[in-house]
Amino acid sequence: MDTLPLLEVRSNPSLWHRLFLRGVTVPCRVGIPLRRILLEDFGLAPETADKAVDVYFLDGRPVDDLDTALPADGSRLALAAGLPGVAGIAMKRGSAVKGLRPGITHAGTTASEPGAGSLTLALFSLALPMLAGHFLARGLRAPADLVCEICRLRPDTPCRLNGQDLPCGAAAGLFAGTGDIALTVRAA
Repeated sequence: MDTLPLLEVRSNPSLWHRLFLRGVTVPCRVGIPLRRILLEDFGLAPETADKAVDVYFLDGRPVDDLDTALPADGSRLALAAGLPGVAGIAMKRGSAVKGLRPGITHAGTTASEPGAGSLTLALFSLALPMLAGHFLARGLRAPADLVCEICRLRPDTPCRLNGQDLPCGAAAGLFAGTGDIALTVRAA
């Protein structure tokens, strides 16, 4: 990650879920198969990548094959599980009705050479409570304005900003307006 303000918090990870609705930046290799990013870079278990998460969107397109989807640096990846209704069924990876979406399905190409980069990650539906704590504990980059809002909801929560111990409310005042912040949240 860039030299951003670093905020480390011991807190209930569910308080931070709304970050994932907007999207957070996670470092990873790019230009390689999405399956390798999920397993090797993000540390997800194979059963999570293959079964528990059943909807993948890469740059707004549903993904059926995790081995041919090659994210580029800066790509947007959305993960969901158990999306409801006909739309949820149609967007599900490997769905029997995927033929209803041939014009929007991810084709498995990339414009990026393999190497270091980052993805913007969003989590939805059942994937949010299932995976948010995992990504928060690993560390990510998030919009400082939204992190400030969350910190101000629990101003007395102890945290560490760039190695200095202080309450979250005070820390929020120090990094407000900085663009992005490096964030790690571990369960209290």
